[in-house]
Amino acid sequence: MNSLKWIKFFSISIVLSLSACSDKPEWVSIYNECKEQIQTSIDEIKQSPDTPQAMGNMMQSFGMSACEMIKNTCEQDPKGAACQSIVNSHKEQK
Repeated sequence: MNSLKWIKFFSISIVLSLSACSDKPEWVSIYNECKEQIQTSIDEIKQSPDTPQAMGNMMQSFGMSACEMIKNTCEQDPKGAACQSIVNSHKEQK
């Protein structure tokens, strides 16, 4: 598998970017953007003939788990240190 695609996938899993303009909590936009970016990257990766289907599925599961971690962390304690760290890290990436 192309190492550039691996780098892109893991970067997206960790580094989230979006411009959040909504009445919803900021973490909701971050979570939604995470899912969109993971799905876009997975679609690209799965199209590669070098990527076995099981590998693509595993990568999708890993990426979506990272997004779900954002959702679960911030739903449980939106003002807590962990959620605020996610939001602040996102702001720094803009």
